[in-house]
Amino acid sequence: MTGRKVILAFLISLLLICIFVSPQNAAGANEEDGQLLTNDKYNISMSVKYGFDNKVKYGRYALVSGEIENSGEKSFTGVFQIMVPKSTDNALYQEEVTIRPGETKKVSLALPIVDDTGYLQVKLWNKKVAVLEHTYQLTFGNYDKLVYAGVLTEERENLAYLDRLNLKTFYLTEDTLSDNPLGLDLLDVLIINNFQVSKLRTEQVQAITTWVNNGGTLVLGAGKYNKEVSEVFKNFQVSFGNETDTENISMLSKEDDLKGLKQHLLDCQKSRRMFLLELSERNQRLISSGNKKNLTEIITGLDLEYRKRELSEEKISGLRKSVAEKQITTIGLDGGRSLVQEAGKDLLLYSKVNSGRVQLFAFDLGLTAEKESIALSIISLITQHISEDNTLQLDNEYYGWYMTDGLMNSIASAKEKIVPATYKYFIIIALYLLISGPVTYFYLKKKKKQGMGLIVVSVLVVVFTLIIYAAGTKTRITKPYAEYLRVLDYTDAGMDKINLSLTMPNNYDYTLNLTRRFNLVEMTNANPYITESRLGTKADFNNADKIIRYESEGVKLTVTDNPAFTPVYFQGIFQTTKEGGGITGQLTHTGSGIDGSIKNDNDYDISNAILICDGRLIDIGYLKKGQELSLKNEKGTYLLSIDDLYSTSLIKGMTELSEEGKDGNENTRLNQLISLMVEYNFTQGEYSNCIIGLKENGQKNNQTAKEGDQLLSQISSIMQLEGTTLVKLPVKVDNHLADKEYVYTIDNNIQAEGMKMNEYYAGRYMTNDSIIHTYQFPAEEKIINFSFPKAQNQKVLSKYTQNFGGSVFFLNVETGRYEEVFNGTYDIDIKASDYLTADNILTVRYRQESSLQEYQVVLPHISYWKEAD
Repeated sequence: MTGRKVILAFLISLLLICIFVSPQNAAGANEEDGQLLTNDKYNISMSVKYGFDNKVKYGRYALVSGEIENSGEKSFTGVFQIMVPKSTDNALYQEEVTIRPGETKKVSLALPIVDDTGYLQVKLWNKKVAVLEHTYQLTFGNYDKLVYAGVLTEERENLAYLDRLNLKTFYLTEDTLSDNPLGLDLLDVLIINNFQVSKLRTEQVQAITTWVNNGGTLVLGAGKYNKEVSEVFKNFQVSFGNETDTENISMLSKEDDLKGLKQHLLDCQKSRRMFLLELSERNQRLISSGNKKNLTEIITGLDLEYRKRELSEEKISGLRKSVAEKQITTIGLDGGRSLVQEAGKDLLLYSKVNSGRVQLFAFDLGLTAEKESIALSIISLITQHISEDNTLQLDNEYYGWYMTDGLMNSIASAKEKIVPATYKYFIIIALYLLISGPVTYFYLKKKKKQGMGLIVVSVLVVVFTLIIYAAGTKTRITKPYAEYLRVLDYTDAGMDKINLSLTMPNNYDYTLNLTRRFNLVEMTNANPYITESRLGTKADFNNADKIIRYESEGVKLTVTDNPAFTPVYFQGIFQTTKEGGGITGQLTHTGSGIDGSIKNDNDYDISNAILICDGRLIDIGYLKKGQELSLKNEKGTYLLSIDDLYSTSLIKGMTELSEEGKDGNENTRLNQLISLMVEYNFTQGEYSNCIIGLKENGQKNNQTAKEGDQLLSQISSIMQLEGTTLVKLPVKVDNHLADKEYVYTIDNNIQAEGMKMNEYYAGRYMTNDSIIHTYQFPAEEKIINFSFPKAQNQKVLSKYTQNFGGSVFFLNVETGRYEEVFNGTYDIDIKASDYLTADNILTVRYRQESSLQEYQVVLPHISYWKEAD
């Protein structure tokens, strides 16, 4: 073989090696499971994990982590990149990383799982070379109504019983627990039991705190680390006694508790089985219609999971009360309610913390022996008392219903742009035609210089072109601009959310360098829950127009291949802190009108303000800073049905923003925004007595939301920035009268699944002639009487609903019979003791006598009086 042939053969062999050992295929020995990626040339290997145990959910955030090892002799500097591809509008998330020789470094990024094609792409870049690359097919948990629980413990084997029924556990350590609140978003519950919490970093504790405030449920067990737990979670005002007593506990303090536990198990399993049947029928319809999408694999997996977790009816029926010897500690929790008591001691307290919950057990949750009833009771208590936010989210994921926040399309101002009046152009063109035509002709004819006509007309064309160009100078967009919609929520929800759109007047790529590591993610209008419609959708990994890159000095936002005047959207999520200001004063409400005074102690005005007080909407108007407003027997408008917001001019009438005339488009946008804020206050588990309005004339550096202000300040230093800020401020309301307290509605206590008051769409309506609801009131509430107040049962405003026209019956606990308590007569006191069980449960039957004229009937509102705390 000649030398030239040898060289050619060598080059061909080298090319083949490059093809088959490309970065896309350089996954090493464990490529099949997709967990270990290697590249021998760079001496770099990387293992990838996402979500929890590589499971995610549509509509939630997921943490993607890469553990990168450098086995070479040189430092490696590169970029860790992740993407969940969508049909359009993809975003890349990147993190700069430097790994010294022999070092292993972990890098993590959180991103929303929305509108995706079921894939995750991970790359590690070195300059412009993809050193490591792999695509994973995601495993989704939306089809199973499981409560996801992270577990921190040093005795994992003693908590193995928790991974049963509708509780799915994921074991974490101080190394795997995220320090980003979004990294915990997949979890509904975080259980900490016999774990040295002092090992947690400050950032991790802050992430847990923020996650709880945003709707997570923290479960704490007592044990040898009580002192540490009290110190680390002092913000939740957790306390333990110094002494413990040995007690035999059952977690079934009443005889009826075992019966209730059995029924809960049956209901839980029946619900999941019915959903699986519904999913199977949906799949058959897809197949029979010729649709290529197929849910069979998902259904098979769910069926196996169901069978592994569920108990037979015989086993449930044969369940007996068991007892375990435990060291019981005296526990305290700010605002805590007792769920279980035995031997005169609280075994479980729970409290609401902003939008989340804290559950505090008086003993170590570990079970070293088989104690079936205790284990099942603990699981049931944890899962039944998660936060309202997560209960709603689980229902949305499970049943496939989803309501987007509706805010993305309302970021851009609808103000009329300053454009030249049309008549001016007509005048300019008319003058041009007149001068270049007859005037020029007769003038040149008079001067006997007709040969100059072409030159004169050409000059006039140039002159009038310049005139037209000058006329549009003030309206011509030549620089990039940004618009934002900011929601500052100072109620218990406590959030500063900034929705940001960036627009360029050309097709050039551009980059914004921000000098802080702001918590930014992409925004999308996607509906993440209708997942079967996306099965088989082709993923386009090259379609990415946004890059969010985290660097040592801050965040770099890059927009590429984006058409001119097409906005790209980002979102920043921060926490608000209640430092001074706010709405001071106090209102009183005991069933009639609203009385009292409120004062705007903020450093800004509030325009188009609406007061929400015990279900009533009251027009406040313009509330200047420092202004005090007095109310006297103010009735307002009671919101009987959420539909009243959609089908009437209720909000428009309160804001007094006319949707006609020159400012009509902008006023329509503002009315829609305020209407959405009012709606969310009723429907998304965050009901508050509050004022909602537009922030006006505020100082540029608001001290109560520093991160959000700094983000907007940096954006405004780079490009023109305009925006709208909505505020939601809590208002104190006193419902006491002598030794009694008024509660304006019983709806918060409704027990039908998927029908809590905060899920307003189901619990407030009936579509049949008769319906039965049960209401579970807090055990410590001593209810005196119920009433049907006329002021809260006026005519509905929506044309698609109708008022209740019939009778209401309460179940008498002594006779076991339903007794009529309402047939159209309002404001009559109904003695509560006849109808409340020992567990404070009320059973109500609603019977509609008139025919259903509209698609649904609004149930009457019921209020009650209780003994004051």
